[in-house]
Order: sequence, then C-alpha cells, then structure tokens
Amino acid sequence: MKTISKLWRQSKLKTKLLWIYCLLILVFMVSLTALAFSVFSNNLRTKIMYSAEHGISQTRDFMNYKFSQLLDGLSQIANDSRIREITSNSSRQEIKQEYWDMLEIKERLTSYQSREEIQRVRLYVDGDHMYSADKINLFSVEEVSSQKWLQELQNSTADVGAFSSEELEDTSSQPVLAFVQKIKSIVDYQKVTGYVRGGCTSIGMKKQFPTVIQEDAKELEHMHVSGGKLGMQLTLLPEDLAKAANAQFADVIHKD
Repeated sequence: MKTISKLWRQSKLKTKLLWIYCLLILVFMVSLTALAFSVFSNNLRTKIMYSAEHGISQTRDFMNYKFSQLLDGLSQIANDSRIREITSNSSRQEIKQEYWDMLEIKERLTSYQSREEIQRVRLYVDGDHMYSADKINLFSVEEVSSQKWLQELQNSTADVGAFSSEELEDTSSQPVLAFVQKIKSIVDYQKVTGYVRGGCTSIGMKKQFPTVIQEDAKELEHMHVSGGKLGMQLTLLPEDLAKAANAQFADVIHKD
C-alpha cells in the first residue's frame, strides 16, 4: 500500500489523469456489465417462467382432455344398457345362455378397450355367474369384497373412484392409474333396501317388505344370512332371524 502511495506521489499529473481515466472506464464497464447481466437474467427468468407456465398449462389441458375421454368411456360402459341388463340378472342362467352373455359382454368391453387412453377394462360381476371365472375382462366381485378400494367406493357418495395399482392389489401389469365406476343395476337395490346389491338382507331394510321363511327352517340349528355388506354373513337361530326380520314361517316351497 505504501509503494502504491509513493508511486502516486511521484507520478506526473498527466500519468495521474490517465490512471483516473482508466479507473473511471473500469467502473463504467463493470457497472454496464452488471446492468447487462441483470437485464439478461430478468429476461431469461421471464422466458423460463413463461415457458414453464405454458408447458404446465399445455400439460394440464392435455391431461384434462385425456381424463375426460377416459371418464367418458367409463361412463359409457357403466351406462351401457345391454351390459346393465345382463349383469342385473341375479339368477344364474343356463350354461348356454351364460356363455352367450359372456361373449356379448366381452365384445362390448373390448370395443371400449381399443381406445388409446384405456389400457384394459375389467368388470366385476356376481360370482354366481359362470362368466365371472373369465379372469380376463370379467371377475367375481366376491374375490375383491374385502379389498379397501371396493369398500371405499361402496361407502362413498361418488360414483367414480381413482386408485393406483398398489391400492387395487394388482401386480399383474405395469403400474397404472385405474378409474372405477359403479354400474347401477336396473333395480336400485340400495335405494330400495338400504343395502348394496350382493349384500341385501331382510334385517333392517329401509322399507319393511313382507318376509317369509320356509317353515322347514325351524328344524335347522342355525341359519346363515347376508350381513348387509359384500362378504359379510350372519349366523342366527331361525327364531332369532324371524324376530329380527319381522318374518313369518310358512310353507312356500312347492314339493313334487
């Protein structure tokens, strides 16, 4: 520092002015560079933010379009009058009829599955039907009655639910996002009885329908009836069941 001070005192006026001039130019260049860098940074940040927002907006619009297409297809399946008509039949048909029903349902499901946004379609039906053993497009609802995703959907007021492969306990394929929709039966069992189809019971119905138990049941030690949910059963004495359901014993079975 002393050396610089000594050189400065020994320098001529012309040299001092030259040093001051160079210093001013250096300060100006540094300030100009800082200003340019600031403007460049702001412009770059603005462009990056615009690009990111534009990309997010496009992605959101694309995903909304895909989801709307998927939900539209799901709604068409759930409201397919022929599928509803076939699956609403709670009693098992002759093997030949069940086979033709299976082919018709699978043909309809495959037509929806051919869409780009739908990888595969599964329909869960009553296990009493022969075609519930298809294991490709058709499955027995009893097999998943204890799974959390089905219970959540049944207890929800919404008709549609979204679940991951892990939530569906499905390890047979790559991870997917699955949308599940209730197919309302031609007969709205829940509205009439208070119970979902497959879990209807004569105990505690919203509307008390006349209930009759075959009189031979009095001789049974116990009776097994639905507990009001899929997969839930109650074991009662015949007399206790009649009391709980406000039912009567009568001979209702025609014997040859």
